[in-house]
Amino acid sequence: MDFEKNSVSQSDRPDLDEFLSALGGFLEKPAAPNDPGYLRFLEIFCRSVGASEGHLLRFMGANGLESVISFGMKGDFNEEYNETRAHAGPLPAPLDEAARLREAVAIVDLQKEKGVSPWFMKMMERHGFQSLVAVPLLGQSQTVGVFCAYYHDVCLFDRHTLDHLMMIGRMVGIATERSVQIGQGKPSQQRDEIIDRFLLMTISKPLSKLQIFQLLSTSAADGFQGMVCGPSRRINDRLELSVAAGLGVPASTVSGRFVLSASLEKCVVNGMEGDVIPVFKRDQCGDLKSLMNGDSVKVFCSPITWQKKIQGAVIGWKPADASFETGEVLFLNRLCRLASLALNISTKA
Repeated sequence: MDFEKNSVSQSDRPDLDEFLSALGGFLEKPAAPNDPGYLRFLEIFCRSVGASEGHLLRFMGANGLESVISFGMKGDFNEEYNETRAHAGPLPAPLDEAARLREAVAIVDLQKEKGVSPWFMKMMERHGFQSLVAVPLLGQSQTVGVFCAYYHDVCLFDRHTLDHLMMIGRMVGIATERSVQIGQGKPSQQRDEIIDRFLLMTISKPLSKLQIFQLLSTSAADGFQGMVCGPSRRINDRLELSVAAGLGVPASTVSGRFVLSASLEKCVVNGMEGDVIPVFKRDQCGDLKSLMNGDSVKVFCSPITWQKKIQGAVIGWKPADASFETGEVLFLNRLCRLASLALNISTKA
């Protein structure tokens, strides 16, 4: 899809702090599609891109995306969209593509866009829409929904704007993912509370990057024998971790620099999913081996990324015979994703 030059200037977008404040209030109560908090998010999203009309679609499993709340639209827009979509069969809309690709999709001019499903094009013409931008709401394990804004004129978007919108999509996706998870038990609820607390603390006042890493370490460290986190850089083709915070390690570890082994670096780069966590011999852990006890350890790694580039990492370890639950890995990955966002919107050194 085309995007080149944004017709909405940077100054036209509301400050991200406004969005974060709304997100803080949203976390105080359970998420539901008809919650006024969603309408507030949708309004801020639309204002972020200079649109006066848009809607929120939630992912409903095998039934795909369903429009659940709209902003600036006629009262029956959700019903109209869902009924039209249901009769369209397998033909996808650009909104479905945003969810599938897990990327923002911007269409500058629908009339010139090739491959748009006829049912979607007819609906756009009926409402007089000429362009759109759709942003997926990304949870850790799945896409939980899509924000979509519409325009009656041609509207162009640059990469900076789409990155800004993907930040919003990730924050809402992570915050709402818990509302679509099934069969949560007490451990999962406790982890949700930790994630909520981490997010609220990062938006309540400006934090330095060091403070964010320290907060991340105390939030993520439960159950680890040892854990370190901090920014990373590549030196002589090797990944080096500068420890900003850690638990279960000597105080002298903080501010130290540790070169990772090739196998440990691979785990950091790829991240971890599910409950299959590798066991490493201490000698396979590079400089971090000096912090570990025993001949072998089970190591969890999660990268801290921004725009698909690794900027840091969390590395934690347990005894080789210890276990990691699937929910525990999901929790740690979600926490690291939030940390990535917090670190990249931090205005303090």
